[in-house]
Amino acid sequence: MSKSNINKKLKLLEKSIYDDLINKIKGLDLDNAIIEKIEGTISKPKRKAPVTPIEKQCGKLTKKGEKCKIAMCYKRTCWAHLTKEQKEEYRKLKKIRCGVAHMKSF
Repeated sequence: MSKSNINKKLKLLEKSIYDDLINKIKGLDLDNAIIEKIEGTISKPKRKAPVTPIEKQCGKLTKKGEKCKIAMCYKRTCWAHLTKEQKEEYRKLKKIRCGVAHMKSF
């Protein structure tokens, strides 16, 4: 089994254990407030998706006509809205920047 499959199986096992615990706790003679408090500590809320700040967003229109919310990478444009020439120019600049950064570390 691969590492990702093992992690998925462990998460499923963990979730089933938590569900069993919650069911057993509900079976006890406790107040609803206490049960809700215990459920809140056992089950973790899902993490919210990261949001790019407005000043760092592309801002061009998508095919649907909505404002593009992807992070800018070059000349106030995201990677998806760059032309082929701009992409090549961006790659060259990136190679130069990376090369200079590596030279400074030596």
